Amino acid sequence: MASTSMKKVLLITLDFLPRLGGVGQYLLNIAEFFSENIIVVTSPQDNDLGFDSAQSFKVYRKSLLFRFFWPRVLPSALVIKWIFDKERAEILAVNDVLPLGYAALVLKWFFKIPYFVFLHGLDFNLAKRNFWKKFWLRKILRNAKFVVCNSRHLENEVKKLDSKLGIAVVYPTLGSPTPYKFVESRTPIIFSLGRLIRRKGFDKLILAFPKIKEAIPDAVLIIAGKGPEEEFLRKSAGGNSGIIFVGEISEKQKWAFYNLCDLFALPTREINGDTEGFGIVYLEAAYFGKPSVAGNSGGVSEAVLDGKTGILVDGGNVDEIAGAIVKLLKDDELRKKMGRKAKERVAQEFGAAKQISKIKEFLIYNL
Repeated sequence: MASTSMKKVLLITLDFLPRLGGVGQYLLNIAEFFSENIIVVTSPQDNDLGFDSAQSFKVYRKSLLFRFFWPRVLPSALVIKWIFDKERAEILAVNDVLPLGYAALVLKWFFKIPYFVFLHGLDFNLAKRNFWKKFWLRKILRNAKFVVCNSRHLENEVKKLDSKLGIAVVYPTLGSPTPYKFVESRTPIIFSLGRLIRRKGFDKLILAFPKIKEAIPDAVLIIAGKGPEEEFLRKSAGGNSGIIFVGEISEKQKWAFYNLCDLFALPTREINGDTEGFGIVYLEAAYFGKPSVAGNSGGVSEAVLDGKTGILVDGGNVDEIAGAIVKLLKDDELRKKMGRKAKERVAQEFGAAKQISKIKEFLIYNL
């Protein structure tokens, strides 16, 4: 008979705040929800001391990949085992299925330590790219107590690998946005935010902007974020005064831009198996009552309901992107109606109590 008490969890991950990104925020929200029953082991980051000291849960910063040892992840198993015993944890939570799943598998085989796995999309797709990695991916998942996926789309993809896996679909949830006073700009503002990589669709958004300007001459596009495509994107913008790059921004600045803009746009697309797992940025925009123009790939259709909380487009089609943005900017009533619906949906469907509690149910009743 399963115990009805909450298990003490040791979360191991290479990706955690203060390093910015959707995965780190996803895991932070989970850690905050389970603050009394979770310890986080993650990689060192710039400015991590101040961040860690402000948390309600304990954080260990350790090097989890060893540069001069192969397999690189195996020594981390000893580090994880030491912390697991010290904290009297009862189960591992594994992010970064490859490579950290190797360490979890070793710990299960030699020390009978149970674990479960978080999957987000790109991590799963990368692990399927060759026979060897796919072999170990399947073995790691089959030995897990259960798997947590961030969308139904990803759940369906994982089931193609193994239909017998126990899976909990836990959508991203929002943290605690800075309280704000609603402001309305007289200038039509399109806001876009994310890591500056190809699949996010910034390149197509920039190509669509001249078409948007033809219909709405005073429109402004604000692009926030850093990444390997930044230089290329700035050149593509060609000095267009209507496109503003603001670089990496703070949480407070992020909320301010969501509040100020008229709509959020991120026309993602799949490139060589790299796709958007869900897209927490769409929920953030929705929190502020802003509809999204989003690329219809991966799990995005679960974050943005087409025609209800925003418009889904082919992320590779510049005309579709421009048309959807122009439609929303020109129709105040439609834009505000979608924004209200988006805000209502975030409040009703994407709270921690509704989403993250699914993990608690698995921890209590499935172990």
